[in-house]
Amino acid sequence: MAFDFDGTLAPLGPRPQFVDMRPVTRKRLLALARKFPVAVITGRAVSDIRQWTREFPLYSVVGNHGIEIDGNAKGARRYRTQVDGWLKPLAQRLQSWPGVWIENKGYSLSLHFRASPHPKKARHQLKHVARGLPGVRVVPGKDVVNLVPDRSPHKGTAFCYLVRQSKATAAIFVGDDVTDESVFRNARVPGCQVVTIRIGRSIHSKAKYYLKTQKEIDQLLLVLLKEGD
Repeated sequence: MAFDFDGTLAPLGPRPQFVDMRPVTRKRLLALARKFPVAVITGRAVSDIRQWTREFPLYSVVGNHGIEIDGNAKGARRYRTQVDGWLKPLAQRLQSWPGVWIENKGYSLSLHFRASPHPKKARHQLKHVARGLPGVRVVPGKDVVNLVPDRSPHKGTAFCYLVRQSKATAAIFVGDDVTDESVFRNARVPGCQVVTIRIGRSIHSKAKYYLKTQKEIDQLLLVLLKEGD
């Protein structure tokens, strides 16, 4: 069972450091992780997400949109060099943009604009600026534009790897954003029945099912716990 973190296990917040799971979510996720192989697949760096999940006996923690698996990344030096090369021109270009800030996650960048006075305009302009960078893959998100190295692994790659590694015959992935569509589109592993669930309905999503709101994750965790009894 694999879950995205921000917007899925935890409500979205104004800054990543202010986001956390509700106590009931923590309690049920902990119980679930003691029964089944549970993974977190997130856009955050692995070192970051482990601060929020260190008490859970997780099967795996995947970070940087699929690039990092349990703190390891193939091609790490090349990805870091690419990301470092984007930082200076972006910092110079965006320093005067109100409400916009850059989050450096080592193997990827996130351009946040939640606090921008003109978020729609900021999103459009950030995408335009980002696409001018060399070797970049632009992945839009909720009040954020994510930049990852082109041809790097994505969440779908990581999810399928974990399913094969665990030899699971059934698997679930729950996510909420554009970055999770790589799982919804590519979650096909021979011999494994995969269920994909999105937080919030979207006619453009490839997820098979959806929950109406993020709060419904607590009910889903309870159902999964009962199925495991």
